[in-house]
Amino acid sequence: MKKMIFVLITLLLVPSAAYADTGDVPFSVAPVFPDNQSEEITDYFDLEMKPGDEQQLKVKLFNTTAKMKEITISANSAVTNGNGLIVYDGSLKSEQQQPFSELAEVKEKTVKLAPGETRTTSIKVKAPDKDFDGELLGGLHFLQKADTDETGSVQIKNNYAYVIAVRLHEQGNDTAVEPKLSLKKVKPALAGYRTAVKATFVNEEPVRMSKLKFDAQVFRKGSDKPLYVQSIDSFAIAPDGTFEVPMLLNNQPLEAGDYIYKATFKDGSQTYPLQKEFTINREQAEKVNSQAIELDKQTNWWLYIAAALLAIIGLLIYLVVRLSRKVKG
Repeated sequence: MKKMIFVLITLLLVPSAAYADTGDVPFSVAPVFPDNQSEEITDYFDLEMKPGDEQQLKVKLFNTTAKMKEITISANSAVTNGNGLIVYDGSLKSEQQQPFSELAEVKEKTVKLAPGETRTTSIKVKAPDKDFDGELLGGLHFLQKADTDETGSVQIKNNYAYVIAVRLHEQGNDTAVEPKLSLKKVKPALAGYRTAVKATFVNEEPVRMSKLKFDAQVFRKGSDKPLYVQSIDSFAIAPDGTFEVPMLLNNQPLEAGDYIYKATFKDGSQTYPLQKEFTINREQAEKVNSQAIELDKQTNWWLYIAAALLAIIGLLIYLVVRLSRKVKG
């Protein structure tokens, strides 16, 4: 039996890193802050840069074990996932005007650390060539390739990762950026191999949003009774980009028809209402339903009712014919 354990140790936009509950952490990282680091920020890179400026971001890597460790490094854009969390691991794609992944260059993509070794690596970051309002957000991702521990028939693979967030903003640019959200499209989909509808939203401005209350409902067109509802607290949205939010349908099969999707993001007294009509055709419904797991099979009660009515009618005809023959006899 194989068991995969993935431990994500992050240094994001939070006061401190979170560590695994059990076992020793095989490596650690620490940012080396440059002179243009915001003084009040001590957990991640928060840099004021002029347009076109380049600089090297230095990070110390520590091997805290008696074994050789191999660390892979990547620079990724900040993206909102379907649970309302900002992630930096490069696993999701987002349409962005200025992706951090294109502003950062990782030359040393793999680092081998000898037992107990400490080494400093550098990642080049270049600010956009033109003036830029708001903020650009990304992350430096450090992943230790899996160690395998075998105990009897159990094989355990331990992956450890750190992320150091990087926030860029233009030096001397205090232009206030107001959030602007839009709903791009809604479509039928699978989410975790279960039936769902997936809404694609757009944060049109380079500003991060956090601690939002998200609510969504799906209606049949022409009805005011919601078929499905969804609610997520503490929703966070990365700056400038698209993100998808799936709504699970409680293992109910998709049905062809016209629908309306309504969503609201609420930030204190500010509410962002969004709405879009969408259609599910028969081919889409059949395709998604055929691939879904744990799908509730709807009972076609009308077939049973029709069969019962036919049986009753047949019985009545039989009784009438039989009675008629008796009368004639």
